Amino acid sequence: MTMSVEIAALWLARASKERVSAAMAANITDGIDAAGSAAIIVVSTRLPRIRMASVMQRISEAAPETPTVVVCHAGGEKTARDLVRLGATHVIAEGNEATLCRLEPEAGPGTPPLDEDGIARTMPEPDAEPLVTGFSFEIEQTVNDGRLRSRVDPITNLPTGTAFSLRFADLTQGESLPRIAFIRVANYRAAISSLERQALDLFRRRLVLQFRQVIIGEDIEMFQTDDVEFAFIGANMNHAQATELCDRLVTAAEGFAPTGGEPVRLAIGHAGPEVANEPRTLRELGERAVQAASLAGGVVSGDELALSEANTTEIEAMLALIAHVDRKAFHGPQHHHRVADVAVAIGRELGIDGIDLIRLRLAARLHDVGLVVGDEDALATDPSTLSGEELEAYQKHPATGANYVALSTSEDVVSAVRHHHEYWDGTGFPDQLEGEDIPFHARVIGVADHIEELNRHGKTDDEIVKIIQAASATRHDPGIIWAGVTVIKAGTLGIDKLPERDLSMA
Repeated sequence: MTMSVEIAALWLARASKERVSAAMAANITDGIDAAGSAAIIVVSTRLPRIRMASVMQRISEAAPETPTVVVCHAGGEKTARDLVRLGATHVIAEGNEATLCRLEPEAGPGTPPLDEDGIARTMPEPDAEPLVTGFSFEIEQTVNDGRLRSRVDPITNLPTGTAFSLRFADLTQGESLPRIAFIRVANYRAAISSLERQALDLFRRRLVLQFRQVIIGEDIEMFQTDDVEFAFIGANMNHAQATELCDRLVTAAEGFAPTGGEPVRLAIGHAGPEVANEPRTLRELGERAVQAASLAGGVVSGDELALSEANTTEIEAMLALIAHVDRKAFHGPQHHHRVADVAVAIGRELGIDGIDLIRLRLAARLHDVGLVVGDEDALATDPSTLSGEELEAYQKHPATGANYVALSTSEDVVSAVRHHHEYWDGTGFPDQLEGEDIPFHARVIGVADHIEELNRHGKTDDEIVKIIQAASATRHDPGIIWAGVTVIKAGTLGIDKLPERDLSMA
Protein backbone atom coordinates (compact mmCIF):
# COMPACT_ATOMS: atom_id res chain seq x y z
CA MET A 1 0.00 0.00 0.00
CA THR A 2 1.36 3.40 -0.95
CA MET A 3 1.25 6.53 1.16
CA SER A 4 1.38 10.25 0.52
CA VAL A 5 4.61 11.73 1.81
CA GLU A 6 4.58 15.14 3.45
CA ILE A 7 7.44 17.29 2.16
CA ALA A 8 8.33 20.76 3.42
CA ALA A 9 9.97 22.76 0.62
CA LEU A 10 12.11 25.85 1.15
CA TRP A 11 13.07 27.95 -1.90
CA LEU A 12 12.45 24.94 -4.14
CA ALA A 13 11.99 25.87 -7.81
CA ARG A 14 8.81 24.96 -9.63
CA ALA A 15 10.64 22.53 -11.90
CA SER A 16 12.10 20.77 -8.86
CA LYS A 17 8.64 20.40 -7.35
CA GLU A 18 7.38 18.92 -10.60
CA ARG A 19 10.17 16.36 -10.60
CA VAL A 20 9.39 15.38 -7.00
CA SER A 21 5.69 15.06 -7.79
CA ALA A 22 6.43 12.94 -10.83
CA ALA A 23 8.69 10.64 -8.87
CA MET A 24 6.63 10.01 -5.75
CA ALA A 25 3.23 10.58 -4.22
CA ALA A 26 3.99 13.69 -2.19
CA ASN A 27 2.14 16.57 -0.62
CA ILE A 28 4.59 19.47 -1.02
CA THR A 29 4.10 22.43 1.29
CA ASP A 30 6.13 25.60 0.91
CA GLY A 31 7.71 27.24 3.90
CA ILE A 32 9.48 26.46 7.12
CA ASP A 33 6.23 26.27 9.10
CA ALA A 34 5.53 22.87 7.52
CA ALA A 35 8.82 21.39 8.77
CA GLY A 36 7.43 20.08 12.04
CA SER A 37 4.94 17.72 10.37
CA ALA A 38 6.96 16.81 7.27
CA ALA A 39 8.54 13.41 6.59
CA ILE A 40 11.24 15.09 4.47
CA ILE A 41 12.49 18.68 4.47
CA VAL A 42 13.95 19.94 1.19
CA VAL A 43 16.07 23.10 1.14
CA SER A 44 17.33 24.62 -2.12
CA THR A 45 20.77 26.24 -2.31
CA ARG A 46 18.89 29.20 -3.78
CA LEU A 47 18.13 30.05 -0.16
CA PRO A 48 19.75 33.45 0.58
CA ARG A 49 23.03 32.77 2.36
CA ILE A 50 22.26 35.43 4.94
CA ARG A 51 19.30 33.35 6.11
CA MET A 52 21.01 29.95 6.24
CA ALA A 53 21.85 29.90 9.94
CA SER A 54 18.44 31.06 11.15
CA VAL A 55 16.56 28.69 8.82
CA MET A 56 18.61 25.66 9.83
CA GLN A 57 18.26 26.58 13.50
CA ARG A 58 14.46 26.64 13.16
CA ILE A 59 14.51 23.30 11.33
CA SER A 60 16.65 21.70 14.03
CA GLU A 61 14.23 22.91 16.70
CA ALA A 62 11.04 21.94 14.84
CA ALA A 63 12.16 18.61 13.34
CA PRO A 64 15.48 17.38 14.76
CA GLU A 65 15.04 13.79 13.46
CA THR A 66 13.62 14.59 10.02
CA PRO A 67 15.88 14.10 6.96
CA THR A 68 16.87 17.50 5.60
CA VAL A 69 17.85 17.29 1.94
CA VAL A 70 19.80 20.03 0.17
CA VAL A 71 18.94 20.44 -3.52
CA CYS A 72 22.11 21.89 -5.01
CA HIS A 73 22.03 23.97 -8.18
CA ALA A 74 25.11 24.40 -10.34
CA GLY A 75 27.30 26.95 -8.60
CA GLY A 76 25.66 26.33 -5.23
CA GLU A 77 28.24 23.85 -3.92
CA LYS A 78 29.58 26.17 -1.21
CA THR A 79 26.06 26.85 0.05
CA ALA A 80 25.40 23.10 0.09
CA ARG A 81 28.57 22.56 2.10
CA ASP A 82 27.54 25.18 4.65
CA LEU A 83 24.00 23.79 4.94
CA VAL A 84 25.45 20.35 5.68
CA ARG A 85 27.67 21.85 8.37
CA LEU A 86 24.55 23.48 9.83
CA GLY A 87 22.70 20.16 10.04
CA ALA A 88 21.44 19.02 6.62
CA THR A 89 21.61 15.25 6.20
CA HIS A 90 21.69 14.66 2.43
CA VAL A 91 22.72 16.45 -0.77
CA ILE A 92 21.23 15.93 -4.23
CA ALA A 93 21.46 17.96 -7.42
CA GLU A 94 18.75 19.86 -9.22
CA GLY A 95 17.48 17.51 -11.89
CA ASN A 96 18.00 14.48 -9.66
CA GLU A 97 15.15 15.07 -7.22
CA ALA A 98 13.69 11.67 -8.09
CA THR A 99 16.30 10.10 -5.80
CA LEU A 100 14.20 11.33 -2.86
CA CYS A 101 12.25 8.10 -3.43
CA ARG A 102 15.08 6.30 -1.66
CA LEU A 103 14.19 8.02 1.60
CA GLU A 104 10.57 6.82 1.38
CA PRO A 105 10.61 3.62 -0.69
CA GLU A 106 6.95 2.87 0.09
CA ALA A 107 5.69 6.22 -1.13
CA GLY A 108 4.67 4.89 -4.52
CA PRO A 109 4.73 6.63 -7.92
CA GLY A 110 3.84 10.27 -8.23
CA THR A 111 1.77 12.21 -10.73
CA PRO A 112 3.67 13.51 -13.75
CA PRO A 113 2.88 17.14 -14.63
CA LEU A 114 0.79 17.84 -17.72
CA ASP A 115 1.92 19.82 -20.72
CA GLU A 116 -0.16 22.57 -22.32
CA ASP A 117 -2.13 19.94 -24.25
CA GLY A 118 -3.04 18.05 -21.07
CA ILE A 119 -0.66 15.15 -21.80
CA ALA A 120 1.53 13.77 -19.03
CA ARG A 121 5.08 15.05 -19.44
CA THR A 122 7.86 12.43 -19.43
CA MET A 123 10.03 12.93 -16.37
CA PRO A 124 13.50 11.46 -15.77
CA GLU A 125 13.75 8.25 -13.81
CA PRO A 126 15.76 8.25 -10.58
CA ASP A 127 19.36 7.21 -11.15
CA ALA A 128 19.51 3.41 -11.19
CA GLU A 129 23.15 3.45 -10.16
CA PRO A 130 24.71 6.85 -9.53
CA LEU A 131 28.32 6.95 -10.58
CA VAL A 132 30.99 9.57 -10.34
CA THR A 133 30.67 12.10 -13.16
CA GLY A 134 31.30 14.99 -10.81
CA PHE A 135 34.41 13.37 -9.43
CA SER A 136 36.27 14.02 -12.66
CA PHE A 137 35.87 17.80 -12.42
CA GLU A 138 39.18 18.25 -10.61
CA ILE A 139 41.29 16.56 -13.29
CA GLU A 140 43.50 19.00 -15.17
CA GLN A 141 42.35 19.52 -18.73
CA THR A 142 44.85 19.15 -21.55
CA VAL A 143 45.02 22.51 -23.28
CA ASN A 144 46.06 22.81 -26.88
CA ASP A 145 48.99 25.19 -27.12
CA GLY A 146 47.58 26.79 -30.22
CA ARG A 147 50.15 25.47 -32.69
CA LEU A 148 48.97 24.45 -36.10
CA ARG A 149 48.93 20.70 -36.38
CA SER A 150 49.59 18.53 -39.41
CA ARG A 151 46.85 16.17 -40.57
CA VAL A 152 49.26 13.22 -40.04
CA ASP A 153 51.71 12.77 -37.16
CA PRO A 154 55.19 12.27 -38.71
CA ILE A 155 56.31 9.83 -35.98
CA THR A 156 53.33 7.48 -35.83
CA ASN A 157 51.75 8.12 -39.25
CA LEU A 158 48.38 8.44 -37.55
CA PRO A 159 45.90 11.14 -38.58
CA THR A 160 45.93 13.93 -35.97
CA GLY A 161 43.26 15.66 -33.90
CA THR A 162 42.24 17.90 -36.77
CA ALA A 163 41.54 14.86 -38.91
CA PHE A 164 39.60 13.27 -36.03
CA SER A 165 37.33 16.33 -35.73
CA LEU A 166 36.70 16.44 -39.45
CA ARG A 167 35.98 12.72 -39.70
CA PHE A 168 33.69 12.85 -36.67
CA ALA A 169 31.81 15.79 -38.16
CA ASP A 170 31.46 13.92 -41.45
CA LEU A 171 30.10 10.74 -39.83
CA THR A 172 27.61 12.63 -37.67
CA GLN A 173 25.87 13.99 -40.75
CA GLY A 174 24.32 10.56 -41.28
CA GLU A 175 21.29 8.98 -39.65
CA SER A 176 23.22 7.45 -36.73
CA LEU A 177 26.18 8.52 -34.64
CA PRO A 178 29.40 6.49 -34.39
CA ARG A 179 31.04 5.20 -31.21
CA ILE A 180 34.11 7.18 -30.19
CA ALA A 181 36.89 6.60 -27.66
CA PHE A 182 39.63 8.76 -26.17
CA ILE A 183 42.91 7.31 -24.88
CA ARG A 184 45.41 8.85 -22.45
CA VAL A 185 48.32 7.69 -20.32
CA ALA A 186 46.84 7.72 -16.80
CA ASN A 187 50.23 7.63 -15.04
CA TYR A 188 51.98 10.06 -17.36
CA ARG A 189 53.99 11.68 -14.55
CA ALA A 190 55.45 8.41 -13.25
CA ALA A 191 55.81 6.49 -16.52
CA ILE A 192 56.97 8.88 -19.24
CA SER A 193 57.23 12.53 -18.14
CA SER A 194 61.00 12.28 -17.69
CA LEU A 195 61.65 11.04 -21.24
CA GLU A 196 63.69 13.20 -23.59
CA ARG A 197 62.08 14.11 -26.92
CA GLN A 198 63.83 11.38 -28.90
CA ALA A 199 62.96 8.68 -26.35
CA LEU A 200 59.36 9.92 -26.22
CA ASP A 201 59.04 9.71 -29.99
CA LEU A 202 60.40 6.15 -29.91
CA PHE A 203 57.87 5.24 -27.22
CA ARG A 204 55.02 6.73 -29.25
CA ARG A 205 56.06 4.82 -32.36
CA ARG A 206 56.29 1.50 -30.51
CA LEU A 207 53.02 2.05 -28.66
CA VAL A 208 51.14 2.76 -31.88
CA LEU A 209 52.67 -0.32 -33.50
CA GLN A 210 51.25 -2.29 -30.58
CA PHE A 211 47.88 -0.61 -31.06
CA ARG A 212 47.90 -1.57 -34.74
CA GLN A 213 48.44 -5.23 -33.79
CA VAL A 214 45.42 -5.08 -31.45
CA ILE A 215 43.05 -3.43 -33.93
CA ILE A 216 43.83 -5.68 -36.91
CA GLY A 217 40.49 -6.77 -38.33
CA GLU A 218 38.50 -4.19 -36.35
CA ASP A 219 36.27 -1.75 -38.21
CA ILE A 220 37.70 1.35 -36.54
CA GLU A 221 39.75 4.41 -37.47
CA MET A 222 42.53 5.51 -35.08
CA PHE A 223 43.88 9.03 -34.59
CA GLN A 224 46.60 10.76 -32.55
CA THR A 225 45.11 13.85 -30.91
CA ASP A 226 48.23 14.94 -28.96
CA ASP A 227 51.76 13.71 -28.22
CA VAL A 228 50.57 10.71 -26.19
CA GLU A 229 46.80 11.00 -26.55
CA PHE A 230 44.78 9.03 -29.06
CA ALA A 231 41.22 8.46 -30.22
CA PHE A 232 39.30 6.05 -32.37
CA ILE A 233 36.00 6.04 -34.19
CA GLY A 234 33.93 2.92 -34.74
CA ALA A 235 31.05 3.66 -37.07
CA ASN A 236 29.31 0.34 -36.35
CA MET A 237 30.74 -0.67 -32.97
CA ASN A 238 28.47 -1.39 -30.01
CA HIS A 239 29.16 -0.91 -26.30
CA ALA A 240 30.31 -4.47 -25.59
CA GLN A 241 32.65 -4.57 -28.59
CA ALA A 242 34.21 -1.23 -27.63
CA THR A 243 34.76 -2.27 -24.03
CA GLU A 244 36.42 -5.53 -25.11
CA LEU A 245 38.70 -3.72 -27.58
CA CYS A 246 39.62 -1.05 -25.02
CA ASP A 247 40.52 -3.72 -22.48
CA ARG A 248 42.90 -5.27 -25.03
CA LEU A 249 44.53 -1.89 -25.70
CA VAL A 250 45.05 -1.37 -21.96
CA THR A 251 46.65 -4.82 -21.64
CA ALA A 252 48.93 -4.18 -24.62
CA ALA A 253 50.24 -0.94 -23.12
CA GLU A 254 51.10 -2.61 -19.82
CA GLY A 255 54.09 -4.22 -21.54
CA PHE A 256 55.80 -0.83 -21.82
CA ALA A 257 57.95 0.64 -19.04
CA PRO A 258 59.82 3.39 -20.90
CA THR A 259 61.85 4.60 -17.91
CA GLY A 260 62.50 1.11 -16.59
CA GLY A 261 60.13 1.63 -13.68
CA GLU A 262 56.35 1.86 -13.63
CA PRO A 263 54.59 0.30 -16.65
CA VAL A 264 52.22 2.41 -18.73
CA ARG A 265 48.59 2.46 -17.62
CA LEU A 266 46.14 3.64 -20.22
CA ALA A 267 42.92 5.49 -19.43
CA ILE A 268 40.23 4.98 -22.07
CA GLY A 269 36.76 6.47 -22.18
CA HIS A 270 34.23 5.59 -24.86
CA ALA A 271 30.65 6.57 -25.67
CA GLY A 272 28.13 5.65 -28.33
CA PRO A 273 24.79 6.50 -29.91
CA GLU A 274 22.83 4.37 -27.44
CA VAL A 275 22.92 7.26 -24.95
CA ALA A 276 23.49 10.33 -27.13
CA ASN A 277 21.33 11.70 -29.88
CA GLU A 278 23.52 14.57 -31.03
CA PRO A 279 27.27 14.90 -31.72
CA ARG A 280 28.15 17.42 -29.00
CA THR A 281 26.62 15.28 -26.25
CA LEU A 282 28.38 12.18 -27.57
CA ARG A 283 31.78 13.86 -27.59
CA GLU A 284 31.26 15.34 -24.11
CA LEU A 285 30.36 11.91 -22.73
CA GLY A 286 33.49 10.38 -24.26
CA GLU A 287 35.69 13.15 -22.88
CA ARG A 288 34.18 12.91 -19.39
CA ALA A 289 34.62 9.14 -19.48
CA VAL A 290 38.35 9.41 -20.21
CA GLN A 291 38.69 12.06 -17.49
CA ALA A 292 37.12 9.66 -15.02
CA ALA A 293 39.32 6.80 -16.24
CA SER A 294 42.39 9.02 -15.79
CA LEU A 295 41.92 8.86 -12.03
CA ALA A 296 43.01 5.25 -11.86
CA GLY A 297 43.58 3.85 -15.33
CA GLY A 298 41.41 1.33 -17.15
CA VAL A 299 38.26 1.67 -19.22
CA VAL A 300 35.19 3.79 -18.41
CA SER A 301 32.02 3.87 -20.48
CA GLY A 302 30.34 7.21 -21.11
CA ASP A 303 27.13 5.23 -21.51
CA GLU A 304 27.28 4.41 -17.79
CA LEU A 305 28.27 7.93 -16.82
CA ALA A 306 25.20 9.23 -18.64
CA LEU A 307 23.05 7.51 -16.02
CA SER A 308 24.24 10.01 -13.42
CA GLU A 309 24.25 13.31 -15.31
CA ALA A 310 22.59 15.12 -12.40
CA ASN A 311 25.10 14.02 -9.80
CA THR A 312 27.86 16.45 -10.74
CA THR A 313 27.04 19.25 -8.33
CA GLU A 314 26.38 17.02 -5.35
CA ILE A 315 29.70 15.19 -5.73
CA GLU A 316 31.41 18.57 -6.00
CA ALA A 317 29.68 19.61 -2.78
CA MET A 318 30.97 16.47 -1.06
CA LEU A 319 34.50 17.20 -2.27
CA ALA A 320 34.19 20.74 -0.90
CA LEU A 321 33.25 19.23 2.47
CA ILE A 322 36.23 16.89 2.53
CA ALA A 323 38.55 19.74 1.56
CA HIS A 324 37.29 21.59 4.65
CA VAL A 325 38.00 18.52 6.79
CA ASP A 326 41.51 18.25 5.36
CA ARG A 327 42.23 21.87 6.23
CA LYS A 328 41.05 21.51 9.83
CA ALA A 329 41.69 17.90 10.87
CA PHE A 330 44.57 16.44 12.88
CA HIS A 331 45.92 14.44 9.94
CA GLY A 332 46.81 17.56 7.96
CA PRO A 333 46.28 18.48 4.30
CA GLN A 334 46.23 15.93 1.48
CA HIS A 335 45.33 13.02 3.79
CA HIS A 336 42.35 11.92 1.72
CA HIS A 337 44.18 12.27 -1.58
CA ARG A 338 46.99 10.16 -0.15
CA VAL A 339 44.68 7.46 1.23
CA ALA A 340 42.94 7.34 -2.15
CA ASP A 341 46.25 6.85 -3.97
CA VAL A 342 47.24 4.02 -1.61
CA ALA A 343 43.80 2.40 -1.88
CA VAL A 344 43.98 2.47 -5.68
CA ALA A 345 47.46 0.90 -5.65
CA ILE A 346 46.21 -1.90 -3.40
CA GLY A 347 43.00 -2.25 -5.41
CA ARG A 348 44.93 -2.60 -8.63
CA GLU A 349 47.06 -5.34 -7.04
CA LEU A 350 43.82 -7.10 -6.09
CA GLY A 351 42.56 -6.97 -9.68
CA ILE A 352 40.07 -4.10 -9.33
CA ASP A 353 39.76 -1.98 -12.46
CA GLY A 354 37.48 0.29 -14.45
CA ILE A 355 34.45 1.79 -12.71
CA ASP A 356 35.06 -0.31 -9.58
CA LEU A 357 38.51 1.24 -9.17
CA ILE A 358 37.08 4.72 -9.61
CA ARG A 359 34.42 3.99 -6.99
CA LEU A 360 37.17 2.83 -4.64
CA ARG A 361 39.09 6.07 -5.16
CA LEU A 362 35.95 8.16 -4.62
CA ALA A 363 35.08 6.29 -1.40
CA ALA A 364 38.64 6.75 -0.14
CA ARG A 365 38.49 10.46 -0.96
CA LEU A 366 35.23 10.84 0.98
CA HIS A 367 35.75 8.35 3.81
CA ASP A 368 35.97 10.98 6.58
CA VAL A 369 33.36 13.39 5.20
CA GLY A 370 31.23 12.85 8.31
CA LEU A 371 33.87 14.66 10.39
CA VAL A 372 32.66 17.95 8.93
CA VAL A 373 30.00 18.27 11.65
CA GLY A 374 32.44 17.82 14.52
CA ASP A 375 33.71 20.49 16.86
CA GLU A 376 36.78 22.05 15.23
CA ASP A 377 38.90 21.67 18.36
CA ALA A 378 38.06 17.97 18.49
CA LEU A 379 38.62 17.69 14.74
CA ALA A 380 42.18 18.93 15.21
CA THR A 381 42.86 16.34 17.93
CA ASP A 382 44.34 12.91 17.32
CA PRO A 383 41.38 10.51 17.82
CA SER A 384 43.59 8.08 19.75
CA THR A 385 43.64 10.66 22.57
CA LEU A 386 39.86 11.19 22.69
CA SER A 387 37.63 9.78 25.41
CA GLY A 388 34.12 10.10 26.75
CA GLU A 389 31.67 12.21 24.77
CA GLU A 390 34.34 13.39 22.33
CA LEU A 391 35.24 9.81 21.42
CA GLU A 392 31.57 8.89 21.10
CA ALA A 393 31.01 11.84 18.75
CA TYR A 394 34.06 10.87 16.68
CA GLN A 395 32.83 7.30 16.28
CA LYS A 396 29.63 8.57 14.68
CA HIS A 397 31.42 10.08 11.68
CA PRO A 398 31.36 6.99 9.40
CA ALA A 399 27.57 6.66 9.66
CA THR A 400 27.11 10.41 9.25
CA GLY A 401 29.34 10.46 6.18
CA ALA A 402 27.51 7.50 4.62
CA ASN A 403 24.27 9.37 5.11
CA TYR A 404 25.62 12.39 3.24
CA VAL A 405 26.71 10.40 0.18
CA ALA A 406 23.77 7.97 0.13
CA LEU A 407 21.81 9.78 -2.57
CA SER A 408 24.84 10.80 -4.62
CA THR A 409 26.88 7.65 -5.13
CA SER A 410 26.65 3.90 -5.62
CA GLU A 411 26.08 1.45 -2.77
CA ASP A 412 29.76 0.42 -2.91
CA VAL A 413 30.80 3.96 -2.03
CA VAL A 414 28.15 4.37 0.67
CA SER A 415 29.05 1.11 2.43
CA ALA A 416 32.78 1.83 2.20
CA VAL A 417 32.33 5.22 3.85
CA ARG A 418 30.16 3.73 6.61
CA HIS A 419 32.38 0.77 7.42
CA HIS A 420 35.97 1.95 6.89
CA HIS A 421 36.60 1.76 10.67
CA GLU A 422 35.30 -1.80 11.08
CA TYR A 423 37.93 -4.33 12.18
CA TRP A 424 38.35 -7.88 10.92
CA ASP A 425 37.87 -9.24 14.46
CA GLY A 426 34.64 -7.29 15.03
CA THR A 427 36.02 -4.68 17.45
CA GLY A 428 35.64 -1.68 15.13
CA PHE A 429 32.77 0.78 14.67
CA PRO A 430 30.03 1.77 13.99
CA ASP A 431 28.38 -1.67 13.55
CA GLN A 432 31.02 -4.11 14.86
CA LEU A 433 31.01 -6.07 11.62
CA GLU A 434 33.66 -8.75 11.30
CA GLY A 435 35.45 -10.74 8.63
CA GLU A 436 33.93 -10.79 5.18
CA ASP A 437 30.77 -9.11 6.46
CA ILE A 438 32.77 -5.90 6.17
CA PRO A 439 32.29 -4.52 2.62
CA PHE A 440 35.29 -5.16 0.42
CA HIS A 441 35.98 -1.51 -0.48
CA ALA A 442 35.85 -0.60 3.22
CA ARG A 443 38.47 -3.25 4.02
CA VAL A 444 40.79 -1.85 1.34
CA ILE A 445 40.36 1.71 2.62
CA GLY A 446 41.01 0.55 6.20
CA VAL A 447 44.40 -0.84 5.20
CA ALA A 448 45.20 2.19 3.02
CA ASP A 449 44.31 4.57 5.86
CA HIS A 450 46.57 2.64 8.24
CA ILE A 451 49.49 2.68 5.77
CA GLU A 452 49.06 6.41 5.13
CA GLU A 453 49.00 7.08 8.89
CA LEU A 454 52.22 5.15 9.46
CA ASN A 455 53.90 6.87 6.52
CA ARG A 456 52.77 10.26 7.82
CA HIS A 457 54.41 9.46 11.15
CA GLY A 458 57.75 8.82 9.45
CA LYS A 459 57.83 5.00 9.52
CA THR A 460 60.09 3.30 6.99
CA ASP A 461 58.68 0.81 4.48
CA ASP A 462 60.07 -2.10 6.52
CA GLU A 463 58.47 -0.73 9.69
CA ILE A 464 55.12 -0.23 7.94
CA VAL A 465 55.18 -3.81 6.61
CA LYS A 466 55.95 -5.19 10.06
CA ILE A 467 53.18 -3.17 11.75
CA ILE A 468 50.41 -3.94 9.28
CA GLN A 469 51.35 -7.64 9.14
CA ALA A 470 50.96 -7.70 12.94
CA ALA A 471 47.40 -6.37 12.42
CA SER A 472 46.49 -9.16 9.98
CA ALA A 473 43.35 -11.10 11.01
CA THR A 474 42.74 -8.70 13.93
CA ARG A 475 42.37 -5.21 12.50
CA HIS A 476 42.65 -6.06 8.80
CA ASP A 477 41.73 -8.64 6.17
CA PRO A 478 44.79 -10.92 5.66
CA GLY A 479 44.30 -10.95 1.89
CA ILE A 480 44.34 -7.17 1.67
CA ILE A 481 47.36 -7.02 3.98
CA TRP A 482 49.11 -9.31 1.50
CA ALA A 483 48.30 -6.93 -1.35
CA GLY A 484 49.40 -3.93 0.71
CA VAL A 485 52.72 -5.55 1.55
CA THR A 486 53.22 -6.46 -2.11
CA VAL A 487 52.80 -2.89 -3.35
CA ILE A 488 54.97 -1.49 -0.54
CA LYS A 489 57.81 -3.86 -1.39
CA ALA A 490 57.39 -3.16 -5.10
CA GLY A 491 57.65 0.56 -4.41
CA THR A 492 54.43 1.33 -6.31
CA LEU A 493 52.54 3.20 -3.57
CA GLY A 494 54.33 6.46 -4.33
CA ILE A 495 53.00 8.17 -1.19
CA ASP A 496 56.33 9.87 -0.50
CA LYS A 497 56.31 11.38 -3.98
CA LEU A 498 52.80 12.77 -4.23
CA PRO A 499 52.69 16.22 -5.82
CA GLU A 500 51.21 19.00 -3.75
CA ARG A 501 47.58 19.48 -4.72
CA ASP A 502 45.57 22.68 -4.70
CA LEU A 503 42.77 22.16 -2.19
CA SER A 504 40.80 24.98 -3.75
CA MET A 505 40.02 22.63 -6.64
CA ALA A 506 37.80 20.65 -4.32
